[in-house]
Amino acid sequence: LSNATLVKQKICRYSMTPDADFILDTLPQKSNAFIAAGFSGHGFKFGLLIGKIMSDLAIYGETTHDIRSFQLGRTPLRVDEPP
Repeated sequence: LSNATLVKQKICRYSMTPDADFILDTLPQKSNAFIAAGFSGHGFKFGLLIGKIMSDLAIYGETTHDIRSFQLGRTPLRVDEPP
């Protein structure tokens, strides 16, 4: 491999919140601005559920799913390294 030519490279962003949980919420100052972030490399698995939760928030202003642990106002846990 020492003589191999690099054909393509890609940099992927690895986003993670300090407590390693998603953010699912609205902006406190703008109730019509929604946040779904912090999914790191595994958020795609939750795509259908996240879509449902975020569409509930956008359409109804609330969701039947308990998202308290994913809201901006939660008390974050300190995480030194990703799990």
